[in-house]
Amino acid sequence: MPAPAAVADGKAIRRQGDGDFDEGAMGEGEEGEEEEEEPRLKYQRLGSDVADILARDEASCLCVSDKMLVLGTHNGTVHLLSCAGDEVKCFDYHKAAVTGLSFDSATEYIASCSDDGTVVIRSLCSEELYTFNYQRPLKSIALDPRFSSRKTQEFVTGGVAGKLLLNSRGWLGKRDTVLHAGEGPIHIVRWAGSFIAWANDVGVKVYDSSSHKHIGSVDRPRGTHPSTRMQCQLFWETDNVLLIGWAHTISVASIQSPEPTSTVQCGVAILAKFDIDGIVSGIAPFGNDLAVLAYMTTLVDKPGQVDPKNGAHLKPCRPELRIITRENDEKSSDALSIGGFEHYVANDYSLTTWGSGQGGTNGRQMAGASPSGRSTQFVDWWTEGDEPLFYVVSSKEVVVAKPRDGSDRVNWLLTHRRYEKALKVAESLRKRDPDTYDQVVDRYMDHLFTKQRFEEAGKMCPKLLHHDYNRWERYIFHFAQRSQLHTLAKHIPTSNPTLKPAAYNMVLRTCVPFPAQHRRLLELVTVWPSTVYSVTALTKEVQQKVEALRGDKSVLMEVLAQLYQLQNMHANAVDIYIKLRWPSVFEYIVKHRLLPALNGKLTALISLNEDKALELLVENSEDMEPGRVVTELQAAMEVCKDDKDKRLHQKWEKWLFRYMDRLVKANPLAAPEFHQLLVELYADYDVASLMGFLRSSHQYPLDVAYEVCKKRGLVKEQVYVLGRMGNSNEALQLIIKELADMDQAIEFAKSQNDDELWDSLIDWAVGTAATTGDLLDHVGGMVDPLRVITQIPRGMEIANLRNRLVRIISDFRTQTSLQEGCSHLLRSDCVRLATRMYGEIRRALKVVHVCSHDAASPEEGAWYEYATTTGGLSPSVEPQLENVTVLDYAKPRQVAPGASSSGLLSRMTSGGPSRGGWIRMGFVEEKPGDLDDVTRFRYMKRAASLRKSHGSHKRLDLPSLV
Repeated sequence: MPAPAAVADGKAIRRQGDGDFDEGAMGEGEEGEEEEEEPRLKYQRLGSDVADILARDEASCLCVSDKMLVLGTHNGTVHLLSCAGDEVKCFDYHKAAVTGLSFDSATEYIASCSDDGTVVIRSLCSEELYTFNYQRPLKSIALDPRFSSRKTQEFVTGGVAGKLLLNSRGWLGKRDTVLHAGEGPIHIVRWAGSFIAWANDVGVKVYDSSSHKHIGSVDRPRGTHPSTRMQCQLFWETDNVLLIGWAHTISVASIQSPEPTSTVQCGVAILAKFDIDGIVSGIAPFGNDLAVLAYMTTLVDKPGQVDPKNGAHLKPCRPELRIITRENDEKSSDALSIGGFEHYVANDYSLTTWGSGQGGTNGRQMAGASPSGRSTQFVDWWTEGDEPLFYVVSSKEVVVAKPRDGSDRVNWLLTHRRYEKALKVAESLRKRDPDTYDQVVDRYMDHLFTKQRFEEAGKMCPKLLHHDYNRWERYIFHFAQRSQLHTLAKHIPTSNPTLKPAAYNMVLRTCVPFPAQHRRLLELVTVWPSTVYSVTALTKEVQQKVEALRGDKSVLMEVLAQLYQLQNMHANAVDIYIKLRWPSVFEYIVKHRLLPALNGKLTALISLNEDKALELLVENSEDMEPGRVVTELQAAMEVCKDDKDKRLHQKWEKWLFRYMDRLVKANPLAAPEFHQLLVELYADYDVASLMGFLRSSHQYPLDVAYEVCKKRGLVKEQVYVLGRMGNSNEALQLIIKELADMDQAIEFAKSQNDDELWDSLIDWAVGTAATTGDLLDHVGGMVDPLRVITQIPRGMEIANLRNRLVRIISDFRTQTSLQEGCSHLLRSDCVRLATRMYGEIRRALKVVHVCSHDAASPEEGAWYEYATTTGGLSPSVEPQLENVTVLDYAKPRQVAPGASSSGLLSRMTSGGPSRGGWIRMGFVEEKPGDLDDVTRFRYMKRAASLRKSHGSHKRLDLPSLV
């Protein structure tokens, strides 16, 4: 239904208990004040022609449909209005006040009744008109909802005569039937489906027009008296649910329909009943709840209305439109600013509604003064833009109420500074009403700025601004004006949308001057893509700030390093990371191969993490030459050489040793020019590893190594070096005199393989019985035992001499036997292998396969097998080439008729066709997989030679191969 035209009125309503409507309500979250309840409805006066009509007349009743409004006045005029309040037609059929109006369900007919006793039914689609005169004042009328479709064209009316009359068309024309009489004036009649409900002084009655029976009644509430000031209000919510409002009591009645096979008649059951604190002037459904127009009064000392219960003086108050549940829980209550309310009584108001139920199969139904004024059951009774309408009618104005839409709610919440709730409502409207959403966002952000809640404002921007490019840039400017860009920075999007580079540059540059913002600046340059801002310009600005800054500038240096990375200036970046002692600098160096760029920085790198630095230098010695590392470490040692505290010098020297040690262990041939230095370092820091190094390296001067070992008293190392220098005797003497170690002396003599050295050892060993015994135990097969035994002085007592001599003789015999056996096996193997090699060489080309073809049928031919070792020729089949290695096939050779041939060719063609033919000749070799290495080599060499001399495109004389 179109929205009615409105007359703006800032005081259209007020909240219950308030004075005039207050636009300046409390803000959200303010303490010490009770939060005002958000209204459920909004109000506007029905304007346009209605205001002019009521300026010269007074409204008496109103009827509403989805197509039009019908307004009755006290002068007896019926006005047909558009939904916006524009007058369409005007009928002056009555001479007294119009007391009742009713549409049929199709909105094709309108019926009116008046205090002059007349009833007028007019077609809205034609000039059809019916007029009836009952001679007594009528108070209500109801058309059959099916009036336009039924031939009976029934209606029902009642008035002060106390009779309820049903008018129906029959064969003999129109006739009236008295449905009820004798219980006082009938104030209201309503018709829905087949049920007619009316109210008199006794109560509410219900009649079934289909069965023509009275089916039940509801008594007038106790404690009330028949009074024209408190008339009953009826509304059919559905075809079998009736809402009743009478005085202070509200009842919900249901028509109980029996089963078709049951003998029980219909009845009326009360589903709910409760009292309110005002007089019911109108009632209608509000979805599952109830909308009630309540007439309110208050006690006064001055004379006024008198309460019929206790005679107290009452003063009228503003009428209230309430939304209450069927359990009497109030959801909202609005006091209406009706002009002249001080002079009105309860019956001066009425409530007419359209589309206020829960929905139905055929859409909305009209309501109000109509007998079919009810709403069928709806599934979705209220959708945005199609809200139910409630018309509050008084003598001089009509106020239209409808549920507040999203925009209304937003405006009210903003007015009361409930921004979070306003945002939730506006979010649902964003696609349909983006301007309202933007307005809410602006108001909310202004509120946060006013409260200086900048962090919260920045956090809310992604949620509120979404992908709006222009609004993002606008709010970046707002934050910049308040010097709060740093609070917004981390929330600014870099994609969807991507802003102009100037916006990102401004955000980054504002962080540079303030050390407190350097950490945020680092986060931004790390997260933001380098394409959205000017990296070069920011780098220059950060460089200048680093140079000028006093105090801690580590974070800003890290920012500068990150900017260098973005520009692939990794050498500059690694300098900063080393200064900052960045733990991940080693991985960074490896990733970008930066070792060659670390001149002069190795000492700092090693001091950062010795193990990682040395591992890096050793594993990448090709990129960082050992000479550069040693030179830089020696330079560091030289700087602190003269310091009284030698610990720093020793520390650098130890690092140098550890580097060289790892280097030669990874590659013994690395840095040969520093092996002499390494000898000294091993002697000082790792004596246990010195012997291993002396044995593995040959890049150090022996005389220098000897002096180093001698200076430090390293006897074993001296012995080894003397041995390498050729001073075997001196070395042996050193073992004998310094170590007195027979085992080592014998091992040394063995390694030198020098008879004179053995003589020296024997001469020394026979000097004492103990050393002589040790020599006998170890001499074994190293030296002739007689050389030792003959040198033993006579009379020397040697412990366990007999057993020692037996063992020496036994070992000698065993050694001799083993030598003879090995010699025999060696000779046998040589003879066997030589014989095999000879045979295989002679049989290198074992079989030749040839094929002759007859000139008449060159595609067919006979195969022969030619044995190269015996010269025999025998018929054969085509060889299976997958079992042999094909060396070559010769090009086919033609033999002319009568031509003579020799050798193999003549033998193959003899006895054959005299006219000549084709001979396809070739040779193959058997697969030499079972030959030993030597024979296979010779065999393949022979095959290669044949292949070279007899190519695949050369004529081949097979006998020449034998």
